[in-house]
Amino acid sequence: MTLQTKIYIAGGVAIVLIVLTMSLSMWMTNHRITQAERAASAAKQAAAEKEKLAAEKETEAATYKEKTEYLEKQIAEIEATARKQDEEIERTKNNTAAARSRVDRARSVRSVDTNADELCGKLAEVGHGCE
Repeated sequence: MTLQTKIYIAGGVAIVLIVLTMSLSMWMTNHRITQAERAASAAKQAAAEKEKLAAEKETEAATYKEKTEYLEKQIAEIEATARKQDEEIERTKNNTAAARSRVDRARSVRSVDTNADELCGKLAEVGHGCE
């Protein structure tokens, strides 16, 4: 084998190595790009799912807020009714206490035995005679 043949073989081997290295480099780059695209696609899909879930949760939160506002309004109405009923109970208590006081006072008054003639006489003195 001559020197020139050895140089051609070495050159051919070098070219083959360069082509293999470039091919391997391009394959690795394409592989990485494909992986990155898959990861980006998966991330986009996950983001879309999270966004959909977030929209559902916002709708649910709005529903709970409406329910809360409704219930707070109901509570306010019930409290107003309770206050009115408490005031009515207090008035009734006062009326009952006054009635008991009048009954006690009436029981403590001494009854006088009187007959119809005496009563007619007293009424005649005041200007109202008996018929």
